Amino acid sequence: MEKTISEYKNKIEEFATKPAFVFIVCAAAFFFHALALDLVGLILFALAGGAFLVAFKDVRPALTVIFFTIFVVSTQNTTWPKGVSDFYFRTSTIIPLAICGAILVACMIFRCVKHRENYRGAKSILPLAALSLSMILSGVIPAGSNKYGESILFALIGVASYLGLYLILTGIVDGFDGLLEYAMTLFSGVALIISLEVVYVYVLNLLPPFEFLPENWRRCMRAGDFFGSIGKWKTYIVTGCGMSNQSGAMIAFLLPAIFYKILKTKNYVGYELLSLLAAVAIMLTLSRTAIVVGGTLFIILSLVTAVKLQKKTLFLSVLGAFVAAGAILFIILLLNGKSALLDYLLPSKGPGLNGRWGIWKDAMKYFAERPIFGVGFAYPYHNDSTASNIFGALFHNFIFQALGSGGIFGIAAALYAVIDVCRRTIKEKYDGKFYILCFIGAFATICMFDILYFVPYYVLFLMFVIVIAEKGINQAKTSEVKPEDAKK
Repeated sequence: MEKTISEYKNKIEEFATKPAFVFIVCAAAFFFHALALDLVGLILFALAGGAFLVAFKDVRPALTVIFFTIFVVSTQNTTWPKGVSDFYFRTSTIIPLAICGAILVACMIFRCVKHRENYRGAKSILPLAALSLSMILSGVIPAGSNKYGESILFALIGVASYLGLYLILTGIVDGFDGLLEYAMTLFSGVALIISLEVVYVYVLNLLPPFEFLPENWRRCMRAGDFFGSIGKWKTYIVTGCGMSNQSGAMIAFLLPAIFYKILKTKNYVGYELLSLLAAVAIMLTLSRTAIVVGGTLFIILSLVTAVKLQKKTLFLSVLGAFVAAGAILFIILLLNGKSALLDYLLPSKGPGLNGRWGIWKDAMKYFAERPIFGVGFAYPYHNDSTASNIFGALFHNFIFQALGSGGIFGIAAALYAVIDVCRRTIKEKYDGKFYILCFIGAFATICMFDILYFVPYYVLFLMFVIVIAEKGINQAKTSEVKPEDAKK
């Protein structure tokens, strides 16, 4: 009996390590997302991820489930725009999710302890610990005036996002052969689900609110009314990973993975089509930062791929057709006279910063007032009547965030962490270096204009990229050691 169970477990584990499993989980996550089965999907994914961490030797099955979990969150049950749904504020939702989340975290800690040898090559602990300390001390003097009690609670989110996730990922991820290849497949699958969810938002908004559907569905079905103004249009683009700007930014960040797979896959047409879907989805989010970063990456990666790809005729033909179609559509928009969409994307006075310069000036003002430890994270929220929550009071720039919230200590710790990561990822040898640097560069650029740097499930991807680079560096150094030296 035990032998039979073991055989079944081994077969499941073997299957769950294959690339196809990534896209099966992607399809499952999209199924729960599209049908607004949030609670069922999140519980299933959390428990499955935890079980895989404990039962399987290979971490890939668990990682696949864990990385797709957030995308189960549906547009119908989202808390944004404000007042749309209270689903995630209900006790009946919070309690089971908290229990399942605690089980998943416990399974992660169990695996970290079991595989503690994975920490031998962890080089980012010290700089991330310094960054965490700076967050905790942000606004500590004067504590009362800076709302330090609230600030430290928010700072702990940052500590968990950076140091916490780094320690967990380093502990659970082994430096196995094929880690980079697996991660690129996983990231491609994530780019696919975000793109599908962006398209699905449009489908929902174009449909009329059918009476037989629940209220949370009907609120998202506006029969196309959301085209009335660009501002309203953008507000309603909410996917499993957040609002329009964050959805577009995450697709842009993940583009390098898709182009890596185009180069490494014999029948690459599926990944090329995915790259084109991702490009369209970025445009549909109306995120100007994502369009600029994603567009730049798309051009650079297309050129690199065209040069390196051996059988490039099909690649160039499909890419050429896509570019031609895009150019024709753009010309039609130009010839159509005044366009609200073009005015938004290409305003006559230049691209602008959509109010960001004002909050950046506030950050500098706070830094001038409290230069040592800054004003913390809660103080700007209590002094900004336009922010609906503490995330809305972030400075939309990780440098200004460190300056305004953490003062000299904050910016010093942030620069230490950034320089340390960049120094090692640029200097050292490892597989996929160009693509790793593309990931890091894209994330850093986006975080000059958005708040990805302080939301855990966005930082999760950055920390995973850093862990992949470190595992790759360690693997490269190990392979350079001669057998006779290793024996000594």
